[in-house]
Amino acid sequence: QLEMRVSEVVKVIELVRALDEGTADVGEHVNWSGMLDVERMSIAGHSFGAATALEAAFGQDVSSPSLAPRFDACLALDAWMFPIPDETYTRANAEEGGYNN
Repeated sequence: QLEMRVSEVVKVIELVRALDEGTADVGEHVNWSGMLDVERMSIAGHSFGAATALEAAFGQDVSSPSLAPRFDACLALDAWMFPIPDETYTRANAEEGGYNN
């Protein structure tokens, strides 16, 4: 399930980037072209959402160009750590500003 959620994050990032480029097919209601700062994105979540945020920000699979470069900030509230690979947790705590209490 964690992999599925991270793939959903990838799809959202692709949509946000397409909105910023003006290439998203979302109707004619709003023009988001050039209005989003896609160079500085953050991700946050609580519980399993926090696990998803950590895996999306620090996970091993960097094959998707949508996740490169990684997020500039990740806020994980009360993360459910069971589904997160140890390597992801280690990378998250090694990042500058990483903190676990």
